[in-house]
Formats: sequence, structure tokens, C-alpha cells
Amino acid sequence: MDMFSAEKRFDVKFPEKFREIYRSGAMEWMENSPKDYKEVYNKYRSIPSAFCYQLAADFEPLFFEMMDKSYIEDYLSMMAEYEKKRLDGRYQLVPFGKVKNGDIYCFLYDSESDGVKVVLVWHDGNCEVQLLGNDFDEFLYWVMLNAADWDEDIEGDVWKEHLKYLSDEYREKLKNKSADDLKYEFASMPENMVDLFVDI
Repeated sequence: MDMFSAEKRFDVKFPEKFREIYRSGAMEWMENSPKDYKEVYNKYRSIPSAFCYQLAADFEPLFFEMMDKSYIEDYLSMMAEYEKKRLDGRYQLVPFGKVKNGDIYCFLYDSESDGVKVVLVWHDGNCEVQLLGNDFDEFLYWVMLNAADWDEDIEGDVWKEHLKYLSDEYREKLKNKSADDLKYEFASMPENMVDLFVDI
């Protein structure tokens, strides 16, 4: 499945930077089916530019096939049952990544404003949502800091290839900084929780 099919499922357009990275071919691995993934494992292990495939960060992009409403609706139904909360009707959450602990990275669409934000929906069942980027560029910067915190080699090919996905503004912020500098910056970032839910 390709990116455009995933967009059609939600009747949205993904952020332009996300689409740009897709058009570069770096998200080719995400077009595979999860069941076929092992067959192409070695191919993408040898491609440093494969988007967040080898980057040591607590962010794993979803296969396009997995980007569907059921991926987030199970969580939302749990909120309705146990917390008596529902997603405010002005918002739409589109899942595009995950954390091993069950948290879900989502594009956040707001019918009352332009632009697409990036949030992390926490899995613990308390309607907690963390804003990670006011746009996809800011989110990519967060991912790179997270990778540095996870001991990604900031002199290695994978890091260098992923730097190319950042805007000039955010690439400049990482320039000439040591791994320790980046870890400190990541640790200093505020949590920025946002409230997207209303009482039922």
C-alpha cells in the first residue's frame, strides 16, 4: 500500500514535509506489508536514508497498511468506556507511528485552524496527549534529539542522512553540538500536554 491510499482512508493530506520525504523514496519500506517485512529486512538495513528505519529513536513509523482508523479507534473507545471522554469533534487523529510501550504518534487535524500538528497519544488510558510538534518539521527535530538521547552515532551515515530531512532552521540548531549537548537539550524539553477530549 502506498501513502496516497493511506491518505484516502482518512480523507486528509499528510504534512507536506512527510509527503516530500515519501516522494524521495525514503519511505519505500513502509509500503511493504507487515507480514512480508522480514523478507526485505536486509535490504533496508543497508540503506541509511530509509526513513527512521535504522535511526535509534523511540519512534517507529507504521506501515501504510496499518494507518487506518481502527488503530486509534480502539483507544478512543476505551476512553469512552472507562474515562467517559470522547475526542472533541473539531479534531481528527491520524496514526502514523508507535512506541514499543503502546503510545501512538498521530497527525492532529483541527477543523478550526490550518496546519497539521504532531502529537503522542499516551497508552495509559487517561486521555493524555503530548504535543511534539506544531508541524512535521518541528517533530523531526524532536525525533533527532530523541535519537541522540538513545545514543545514535551523530557522526554516522544514518544520522547524516536523516539530517537532510530537517529544515534549514532545525538543521542549524543541531550543528556543531556534541552528543551530550543534544541529550541535555532533549532532557530540557517541556512535556507540552494538550487537552483534546470532552466529557460524554
